[in-house]
Amino acid sequence: MEKLETVEEQIRKLKEEIQSEQEIIQGLRQQGKEQREQARDKVAELKDERWKLVDKLDPEDYHLYRKLMRPPEFVAITELTGQGLCKTCNVQVEPQVLNRLYIGREMVFCSNCGRVLYLQESIESGDAETEI
Repeated sequence: MEKLETVEEQIRKLKEEIQSEQEIIQGLRQQGKEQREQARDKVAELKDERWKLVDKLDPEDYHLYRKLMRPPEFVAITELTGQGLCKTCNVQVEPQVLNRLYIGREMVFCSNCGRVLYLQESIESGDAETEI
């Protein structure tokens, strides 16, 4: 009889633990659902911001950018190092290309890998003219 009571007590404790674990799992599911909804909202917000910026771009430049972005993991824009090297393919750019980058009035491409080049120092100093 004592053994039966001990077993029944263990069963009761295990059922309580199961109930507690199920409540924790339900809470985690709800938390995950809320985080997914927040992430979807943030993605939608960022997409709206992106399209607002895209609307300000020259359609030809945007089309070219989209063309360069294929496949999706491809990087279309790359920095030019202080030594005049394309950071992606490490090819030295011609002096005229560097001059065009400093002027900043047009998109300039690496003659080797085809990526759009930019100078970080021009961006940081605000030297490059930007028209958006």
